[in-house]
Amino acid sequence: MVERRNMTVMAMARSLLNSMNVPGRFWGEAVWHTVYLLNRLSTKALDECTPFKIGFSRCSQEQTVYKRGSGLAGVIVKVYVDDLIVTGKSPEEIMRFKQQMMSEFEMTSLELLNYYLKIEVAQEDGRITIKQTTYAKKVLGQFSMLDCNPIKFPMEQRAQLHRDPDGQSVDAIEYRRIIGCLRVASRFMKKPTVMHRKAVKQILRYLKGTVHYGLVYTRGGTEEVITRYTDSDLIGDMDDRKLSNGGGMPSTVA
Repeated sequence: MVERRNMTVMAMARSLLNSMNVPGRFWGEAVWHTVYLLNRLSTKALDECTPFKIGFSRCSQEQTVYKRGSGLAGVIVKVYVDDLIVTGKSPEEIMRFKQQMMSEFEMTSLELLNYYLKIEVAQEDGRITIKQTTYAKKVLGQFSMLDCNPIKFPMEQRAQLHRDPDGQSVDAIEYRRIIGCLRVASRFMKKPTVMHRKAVKQILRYLKGTVHYGLVYTRGGTEEVITRYTDSDLIGDMDDRKLSNGGGMPSTVA
């Protein structure tokens, strides 16, 4: 079910880009708008209703998250097409919400969340772990990289990628498949060369070394700060000095 819905979102996002002749670097925005539109439409999960019709208010920071109530009585719902994730501070309130939904709509409860959009979720006493080990192995196997040598860095130090007009061309279809599976943005989809293929293969080798990494959320304890660095050296771009942003796989830390 989730795989089919994910394919629907990907297809709609591609249609948005193609119909408006928008560059591929806006892939992330296209996916965001696709999910937004789908959540505005009626779904079978809510008996052809939308979240707005059953007393929920939408989160201003995340278009697919809705909330009803506050404090211990608060219930938060994440909607993805016709799948729902429900959370809150009170197990009783969550159960009451689920019973209410199942009495009004035709629904199936899978109890604790363990897999969602290629993300594995392990819920234990006092901690929640999320990772993408299964999906990462699937990607590595798809491109014959399961037995490759792992590395510690996704990109070579001081590497500068450019269009490489004089470089040797490689299979553009395979290159695009790798980029699609990694959920990263690339400006070299039209005519990839050996340089570009080497770069994405390095990302796959990095993936091999971090395949079991994930995020662990613990109840209570001290506050942890995750710092993310990015290179915004636009003047170092050898083509047009433009920044490309797009969707990507969730970042993982040890």
